[in-house]
Amino acid sequence: MIYLDNAATMSMLPKTVQEMEPFFYQAFANPSGSYSQARLAAGKINQSRKEIAEILNADENEIYFTSGGSESNNLAINGFVKANSLKGKHLIVSSIEHPSVLKVCENLKQEGYEISYVKADKEGMISPDEVSRMIRRDTILISVMHANNEIGTIEPVMEIGQIAEKNQIAFHSDCVQVIGHRKLDVKKWNVDMISASAHKFRGPKGIGFLYIKKGVRIKPEIFGGEQERGLRSGTENVAGIVGMKAALVEMNHHIVESEEYILNLQNDLVEMLFKKIPNIQINGSMEKRLPGNVHFSIPGISGEKLLMYLDMHGICASGGSACLNPGRKPSHVLKAIGLQEDCIEGSVRFSLSDQNMWDEIKYTVSVIEENWGKCIKK
Repeated sequence: MIYLDNAATMSMLPKTVQEMEPFFYQAFANPSGSYSQARLAAGKINQSRKEIAEILNADENEIYFTSGGSESNNLAINGFVKANSLKGKHLIVSSIEHPSVLKVCENLKQEGYEISYVKADKEGMISPDEVSRMIRRDTILISVMHANNEIGTIEPVMEIGQIAEKNQIAFHSDCVQVIGHRKLDVKKWNVDMISASAHKFRGPKGIGFLYIKKGVRIKPEIFGGEQERGLRSGTENVAGIVGMKAALVEMNHHIVESEEYILNLQNDLVEMLFKKIPNIQINGSMEKRLPGNVHFSIPGISGEKLLMYLDMHGICASGGSACLNPGRKPSHVLKAIGLQEDCIEGSVRFSLSDQNMWDEIKYTVSVIEENWGKCIKK
């Protein structure tokens, strides 16, 4: 198998599995208990929180564990606006956000909130100047993702964070595609909240975290116990938390080398595609792009059919966001950057990791070269 869908999910690191295992069998106690096994579990949670915070240059009390990126995005936006609605009911979000941001905003509109959507340019870039122009007296929150999960464009979050801070507006960024893959310092970003999901950086599924800057008010979405300092009730996923910490620490140790290796693979893949496939186009910014993301279109073909041929040859890829595939809906991101329908239908996304090898890339291009003509729509 050649796995080229790492933006959807990644395999767990051996270190991740190793550190998780004791919390399935030996140290499985509920962390809320008062006996020694429970205290051991609670201590591991606290230690994991501390190590994650250190990587982000955050305070450990600013890290809140969730079930993943979607819950973190929901909690950040819903929790913040519900706690701060007396200050205003206007939000600014980008038009290419993940569905877990956009659908929350759709629901908030039904509750009387107003949402302004910042358009992306043809490369998927959000303009800080446009964000600034949309600010009103009643604007309370700006949400712009760090990097787009489909086309890989890296957004100017530092500049947007500066605009938000200058206007005393909270700033949230969905960092699911970036954390564990690029160095990140929350204090340099002027960011109030960031969302993360462990399975995007070789941790387990079903666990993530939300960074909330000290002083930012959030209302809980899940009620019951007093876990996560009253913000997120429910018995903690100890094994998941420990595994997430282990993965993030391990990934952080090798970020620079991994990024360089993946970038070289990416450049080779793009170069070979342009040489071998006529009329192909790369979607998103090539200059400001996540290493490993190669989202391309071959106008006039069926991308779904090409994915089928790739699968038949043992190659795993996708048409874009894994969250949209079950409904087979056209990508809102590709629409937002102005792609024509034949390009949207003929699109495929490869997302590479440092587990991929050059021979896999070469073989993948040969499979596309051999089969793309069979995918032309009649």
